[in-house]
Amino acid sequence: MCVLPGRSKNLTTISEIAIYYLGKLQMKRLKTIYKRLKNQIAGAAFVEYLLLMTLVGIGVIAGLATVRVSLLNELADLANAINAIGS
Repeated sequence: MCVLPGRSKNLTTISEIAIYYLGKLQMKRLKTIYKRLKNQIAGAAFVEYLLLMTLVGIGVIAGLATVRVSLLNELADLANAINAIGS
């Protein structure tokens, strides 16, 4: 007869002991798979966030380039108007 830690029931046969330990191994394996899956989901969320921030960054750069061109045109018009006053 064998009494295992955390068990109130005595295991008497080798097959009962084997089933007990195989069950513990399966639980460890399932916990490992769960942790790995949780990390993959967290990694996937990070990748999605990274892609979103990349798109926002590209949009900001494109928007600033457009504003730059418009601002240069306005400043050139202002410079021409000031030159026209002085002439």
